[in-house]
Amino acid sequence: MTCNVAGTFTQRAYMSGVAQGLDDGAFSGCTNGDSQDVQRLLSSSPQALALPVADWRGFFEGYGLGKEAFWKALRYSSAKLAGADLYTAGAAIVWLKQLGPWSDADVANRLIPCYPEVLATRTEQLQQLVDSLLGLGMSQEQVQEMLWEFPGLLADFRAEQLPLIKRMVHSRRDKYSQGGFYSD
Repeated sequence: MTCNVAGTFTQRAYMSGVAQGLDDGAFSGCTNGDSQDVQRLLSSSPQALALPVADWRGFFEGYGLGKEAFWKALRYSSAKLAGADLYTAGAAIVWLKQLGPWSDADVANRLIPCYPEVLATRTEQLQQLVDSLLGLGMSQEQVQEMLWEFPGLLADFRAEQLPLIKRMVHSRRDKYSQGGFYSD
């Protein structure tokens, strides 16, 4: 086992330097009170340096996401948000709200903390998912319910999932699933 003392020292010094220089670059707008959060973010997700953190913070705060939830979302999803921009994120949220029943509170409480990668998804891709679900014979209301119950589909939908979704839709139509009993 080798020990990389120089690398560890360099990493600590770098993160400390970034935390002290919060007024520069991606972290502009962050305060010295955020320095611990920045250090935790960079130690778990160095790719966060590519994010305009202050812009994302303002965007998330606009939806009512608190400081702690904001830093947590970045720690766990900065790689997924690295390719996103605020325009795409805003368009995805507007699209969801038009689809229904999503509200700003739902976005802040359900989507951003759990599935922030949806914000990196173009509306054309989101609409393709809805079209695929409608193609299975689902009604608009069923599609809304499906995406409300399983918002992860919005971020990670693959054509291989269609048979399973179709089976789920049909199983909900029998008397056993309506009563809470499932059979195969």
